[in-house]
Amino acid sequence: MGYKMLIIEDEVMIRKGLARFADWKARGITEVREASNGAEGLAQIREFQPDIVITDINMPIRSGLEIIEETMVEYKYVPIIISGFSDFEYAQKAIEYGVTAYLLKPIDTDKLLEAVEKAKKELHKQSLLEDYRTSTSEFINSGALRDEKQQEYGPIVRQMLDYIHEHYAEKITLGIIAEHLHYSENFILRRFKEEVKANFSEYLSQYRISQSMELMRNMDLTLSDIAVRCGFSEYKYFRIVFTRYVGCTPKDFQRMVNEDRFFAKKQ
Repeated sequence: MGYKMLIIEDEVMIRKGLARFADWKARGITEVREASNGAEGLAQIREFQPDIVITDINMPIRSGLEIIEETMVEYKYVPIIISGFSDFEYAQKAIEYGVTAYLLKPIDTDKLLEAVEKAKKELHKQSLLEDYRTSTSEFINSGALRDEKQQEYGPIVRQMLDYIHEHYAEKITLGIIAEHLHYSENFILRRFKEEVKANFSEYLSQYRISQSMELMRNMDLTLSDIAVRCGFSEYKYFRIVFTRYVGCTPKDFQRMVNEDRFFAKKQ
């Protein structure tokens, strides 16, 4: 996969040197553009939509930190800062903004190449997270769980759903629910399929998985604890079911929760 890089630097010699000192295409950077000040840098980010942005801090019109603060979340690039100042406040701000590297002038080219390689790894990780995010969103917004919010079910099916929602962490079988409601298994299964448009076992598994995702988003628990809390007898089986429905493993999803803004834990 090729990446696009933007260099924002008001000193011409430095900017041109950064753009040309390396064979960027050989390093997976298919296109490199330049901007000579903060305003031009902002315009280039919006038009070019780079994957990596190398920017000076002190520049006319807009500083590098202002550019990052204004655009990084929306355009999802990885920033690298270069500066003539080893100012602690600047470095601290850069860390807050998630800058990959803070390099001092004169630029150590080896360190710059290391920073670009680190940025590429971060972009690859973001791409994987985006794939996971898409698959989890599709799971959350599809099937019986989504339709349940919009449907008015009959009293028997409503009681079945309420029982699942209340007891999903426990052992649940169709027989247990039939005995609880005082109906035959065949009768309640037929009503469930007709109204929910899903098999009972499929719905139960999906609901348990959806609850496990909420626990991962909102509580610091081990995956084994989450599996048990959601009605799975062992983590191994939970992992199989989770991966089948969501498209990634519980461990991948938990990492995504911790690393991706989209799945940030609720406050």
